[in-house]
Amino acid sequence: MTDYKPKVLMGIPVLYNGGTEEQMLTMITCLAEEYDTEVLCYFDTKKEMVQQLNDKNITTHILNLDPQSSKKVIINSIKLKLLEINPLFFHVQYIAPGLLPILAANKAKIKNIFATVHQPGTPYGWKPKLLIKYALFRCTQFICVSESVKSSWFPSLRKNHLKPIVIPNAIDLLNIEKLGKQLQSNPTKPYIMYAGRISIEKGTDILIKAFSMISKEHNLDLVIAGDGPEINKCKSIATEANIGNNIFWKGHIGKQELYKLMAKANLGIVPSHFEGFGLSALEFIANGTPVVAHNINGLPEIIKPKINGYLYNQNNPNTLADHINQHVNAKETMDINSIKDSIKKFDINIHKRSLLKLYKTYNDSI
Repeated sequence: MTDYKPKVLMGIPVLYNGGTEEQMLTMITCLAEEYDTEVLCYFDTKKEMVQQLNDKNITTHILNLDPQSSKKVIINSIKLKLLEINPLFFHVQYIAPGLLPILAANKAKIKNIFATVHQPGTPYGWKPKLLIKYALFRCTQFICVSESVKSSWFPSLRKNHLKPIVIPNAIDLLNIEKLGKQLQSNPTKPYIMYAGRISIEKGTDILIKAFSMISKEHNLDLVIAGDGPEINKCKSIATEANIGNNIFWKGHIGKQELYKLMAKANLGIVPSHFEGFGLSALEFIANGTPVVAHNINGLPEIIKPKINGYLYNQNNPNTLADHINQHVNAKETMDINSIKDSIKKFDINIHKRSLLKLYKTYNDSI
């Protein structure tokens, strides 16, 4: 009996190289000592992400469902797999198809159903907000990654309604500190940096337009780490603005190279139109680099003006260019230890304690 670990199944729509997948891995790491955790992916996968799970000896179940399948097909397929695996906990990453895996778990009579919502409710209309409140009713516990996410989806609830809780996303600050000591190198031409998905909601096009306004004045480069559906559009904007030679497209890179680039950057830029949490902002700050970010959703919970970065209110190229122009040399006047110390509450060990406390509350299997 001493070797027994209750089974947790993490449910996720796709396995790509994104922040949701990364935070799911953080959860699995935090649970590893006390729970046997596996992953269920409903739709598409990237080979490198599946390999990353395999390298960590995490069993991965891939349904390969067509996202355009009927709701009935999706629910029944997930239900059958849940009946086969029979986990004590089914922990859903609540992004589209949102409610359907929760309904499948209800049908499979899974004892404990958790759901973590990563995105804010601000871009969505009444129907998704109604569905998520119904999902809250169908779950054992609902988790939000920031206070902003919680308030945007659940601005008001009845007194007798299950209350969602906030467990912020996290990073391994000690590991980043160790890597930082190994990655010191000689300075090069100054640059600002973006890290993340290249997509409409992330505002990467706004950054490139803003960069075109200030790059020559400050003799700056722009480093972009990540990929996504808008990459060709963004490259076209750069070419038309005649700044293609000043932008370095790194694609998806490993953490060691990413953190090296972050640590050397003058500024990290987060121009998202909406952002439930802001993992890249956290990583820039953990590497001692201040951040200029859109003042939206979860980002103000991380960024403290004049301590670890700056916030701007209107997400357009002119406003962003003004803020980069004002703060491009801010790193020279800020205390690097104060920058790093400002995010201690987002350390993985604090996340681990909160997550294990939640799971233990419902773990009555032994």
